[in-house]
Amino acid sequence: MKPAASPRRAHAPKPSPPRTKHRQGPVPAPAPRMDELCGAAEGTVPPSIVDLCVREYGR
Repeated sequence: MKPAASPRRAHAPKPSPPRTKHRQGPVPAPAPRMDELCGAAEGTVPPSIVDLCVREYGR
């Protein structure tokens, strides 16, 4: 017959790690101006799209 197993002992709770401040990522580059975007669209999208862009945002 086996001897009785010794009772398990609970471990003391470990302290939680210290909280660190969240690091902010790099600042995104500024968005291109809309007139630059409309100018860049010429020749790559249909002229009707460019006209709409120019009417909305000017050039």
